[in-house]
Amino acid sequence: MKTKMMVAAAFALAVLATGCKKHVDTGAMSVTGTATSNSRMSDSYDKVLVEVLSVQAHYNDENKGSGGWVNLASQTGVYDLMQLRNDVTAMLATQGELAPGKISQLRLILGSHDSIVVAGVTHPIIVASGMQSGIKINVDTSIEPKKRTAIVLDFDIDKSVVIEGSGTYSLKPVIKVKSVTQTDI
Repeated sequence: MKTKMMVAAAFALAVLATGCKKHVDTGAMSVTGTATSNSRMSDSYDKVLVEVLSVQAHYNDENKGSGGWVNLASQTGVYDLMQLRNDVTAMLATQGELAPGKISQLRLILGSHDSIVVAGVTHPIIVASGMQSGIKINVDTSIEPKKRTAIVLDFDIDKSVVIEGSGTYSLKPVIKVKSVTQTDI
């Protein structure tokens, strides 16, 4: 009899504890990159190599009522933008669980291993001042419960690579949001 009462009490506590937990459905997100080029000048580039150190999202958590920059699980590395043309994409970042909220901007943090290869010769690319601290891209989307928000960024090679008068190359990144889609998880 005592054992039955203990089992019943344990069961009641388990039900009560589960009922008291606040359950929050989360969403997920991914950020991929692609590149476009439409000019004859960019056709002369063998490679345009850009190092991405991290991807951050300016995120406002609806449950906590707070916001700020959040580091995403970034796929760091040097990406050849010439290989990302014609709707080829590369995964830049993912985030497995995010509470419902708003993403207003993304920020790409670039590294210093940027270069361009023209006619088989590698040249350094000088990143425009201020870009090392991050390139901000307006997104204005939301994270919904049980949905994956997939953001595709488009890097415009023609507008981003600048040949200076001295024959050097600089990078003034022009990046826009190509698409934002949501699918069920």
